Amino acid sequence: MSPPRAAVRNRSILAAGACCVGLVCLTACSDRNSALEECRVSGLRFFSSYSLAELNSPGGRYLVECMAHHGYEFRGDDSKCDGSRPLVLQEACFAYGGIIKHLLGRGAAVPSWLGK
Repeated sequence: MSPPRAAVRNRSILAAGACCVGLVCLTACSDRNSALEECRVSGLRFFSSYSLAELNSPGGRYLVECMAHHGYEFRGDDSKCDGSRPLVLQEACFAYGGIIKHLLGRGAAVPSWLGK
């Protein structure tokens, strides 16, 4: 005896949903090192006359915003950051903000229950 059509359809819907979630995670979750390198390269191209190592310079602000676009938050006060090198150029000073914040995008309003 074969299963009812509704059960087969529900399993198909669940399988398709699981595939979609997997694809979103694969495309949205970027590698921190490659994201920082990509931001460095584009920062040097657009702000070649400014230092990327200084947080208050236009180049440093661009680097932080670029990483935020990739889903990473700048946390210069983190214990993993090495104070002997510029904080903005260290991968350890950027923490992943979460998949929901990344999917909302840079220009979207983040709900208060998600934090900063």
